[in-house]
This record gives sequence, C-alpha cells and structure tokens, in this order.
Amino acid sequence: MLFRSGAGRAEALEQVRGALQARGNAVVVSRPLGPTLAGEIYQEAKLFNELSPRTLVLLTASDLAERMEWEILPALQDGKILLADRYIHRVIQGLSRDLDPSWMEVLNAFAPVPDLVFQFVRPIDDLLANLKLSNLDLYDAGMDIGITRDVPLSYQLYQERMLDEYDHWAAEHGVELVRETGPHQIIQRVESLLGLSAGDLDLRRNGVLELMRKNDPDPTHALHVSELAGSLFDQTVALHHLGTRERELLEH
Repeated sequence: MLFRSGAGRAEALEQVRGALQARGNAVVVSRPLGPTLAGEIYQEAKLFNELSPRTLVLLTASDLAERMEWEILPALQDGKILLADRYIHRVIQGLSRDLDPSWMEVLNAFAPVPDLVFQFVRPIDDLLANLKLSNLDLYDAGMDIGITRDVPLSYQLYQERMLDEYDHWAAEHGVELVRETGPHQIIQRVESLLGLSAGDLDLRRNGVLELMRKNDPDPTHALHVSELAGSLFDQTVALHHLGTRERELLEH
C-alpha cells in the first residue's frame, strides 16, 4: 500500500499502522530519502536546488532501490504488511519534469506495483495559505524546471502537474487511486483488502498502542525504535534463542 504525498498523510499512515498492529500484524513502514546514501545526498542538494531533473530522478530511484533491497522486499518475503510512504511518488516526479516516459518506465521496472494507493489532496488555496517559504523543498515547488520564478505560483502549477501525471500513471498501470476520505474509512478499506475484521483485535497489543498514543510525545519515533529492536531480535535469534513471547515483550 502506498501513501502518496499530501496534508494528513503522515497522521493517517500512523493510524493505519496502529490499527494493523493492534490485530497482531507485523507492519513495516518505508519512507523515502532518509538514512540512505541517496537520501543524504538529497538532503544536502535540496538546500541549493542543485540537481537537474534527470539527476534528481536518478537519485530518488537509487534511494528506492536501496530501500527495496534492504527493507521492502525482505518485509514482503517475510509475509509482513508494507506501508510505503510515497513509494515511487518521488521517482514519478520525472514525468512532471518532461522526462522520457519510456525511460521512466524502465527506471521503475524493479519496483512492485502497490496494491492500493491513498492520495491526500487539499484545495490549492489551502495549501498556498499555509505555505512556508522558509522550509519549502524547492523540488516540491518545481523550481528546478523553470515554470516561473514566482515560488508560490510555481508550487501551485507544479502540484497540479504532479496530480495529473500521477493519475495518468495509475490508470496506465491499473493501480487503484483512492482519494483520502478520513482515517477511519482508510483503515476500513485496508482491513477489507487484507481480510481482517474487528474480531481479529489483539487486545493486549491494542492496549499498549493506546497507552503509547496517549502518553508518548513522539509516537512515530517510538514505533520506529520498536521496528529496529524487532529487526535486531530477528537477526540474532541464533544467539539468544528467545521466542515469540520475548519478542512481543521487547516490542511492547
């Protein structure tokens, strides 16, 4: 499942993750341009808008390839549920930069097509009203492709172009693109896709997650640390010889 860029995306993703974990599912969240080699390069380059359109897309494709090998495919092979934050959204930026679609297709060929895509779209007037130029990613405003030197106008035109290109890509690849309707509806849709029901609720895990959400000032960080701890546990089973109950205790 892919969560495409937009306001409310991060919050919805965490709520979906919590709902799935509360039913005893192993869930992995993959985010773009983080602590990967390509991510580090991007974080430095974006401050100065240094990358050409082709270099930008190659860099984001490299980031995805690294996460695919070490994060995404291992999770899928282990039968875990993967929630991908923007997944190939960054790579699809190339379509909005008038790069060759056939070349983009080859560049994306290694990535599995998502089962479902949730898209978070706010009226452009709302986005512009809350636009903060001091921390705006200039690539998200399309400033590298020279639409206009007016940053808010470039942001508006580029976001409109991105929506059109993403719709076109989803239609070509038979991917269902779901406009965001609210966290509850999204959770229901995901549970339906996975064949889950309210009866599958793991009350103990749900209680731990509720406690975390009420008392932890940074639940996203807590969940990330939990994922890393679980991964280390799984990789060192041959050393500690502990089982499922101990893993659950460590996670909680």
